[in-house]
Formats: sequence, structure tokens, C-alpha cells
Amino acid sequence: MIHQQIAAIESAEESTQQAFTQADELRTRVDEQTALVESAQQSTMVALARMQELQVRIDELEDRLRQRARHWW
Repeated sequence: MIHQQIAAIESAEESTQQAFTQADELRTRVDEQTALVESAQQSTMVALARMQELQVRIDELEDRLRQRARHWW
């Protein structure tokens, strides 16, 4: 009977240790995924800012083109 209890306790300890190990691995994965998401968000913000800059430049060039077209006509 005592041997069974000891075996059950050892099994429970092993299961607990495995659960902690899995939890640590999952925490690491979550941290990695969070870092990737944050990086993607930053890249998206940079891309959006660049798109806005390019749109401003396009608008400027279109204005210049219109002015030149008016001058030619």
C-alpha cells in the first residue's frame, strides 16, 4: 500500500513537472508570437507612413503637371 502511494506521489510529481515544462514552452511561444505581432505592427505603421509620403508626392507632381498643362494650353 505504501509503495503504491509513493508511486502515485512520484507519478504526480512527474506529471506536475511536465506540466510546468509545457507551460514554460507555451510561454516562450507566446512571447515569440507577441514579438512577431509587434514587429509586424511596426512594419505596417512604417509602410503606412511611407504610403502617405508617396501620396503627398504624387499629389504634388499631379499639381505641377496640371500647371504645366494649363501653361501649354
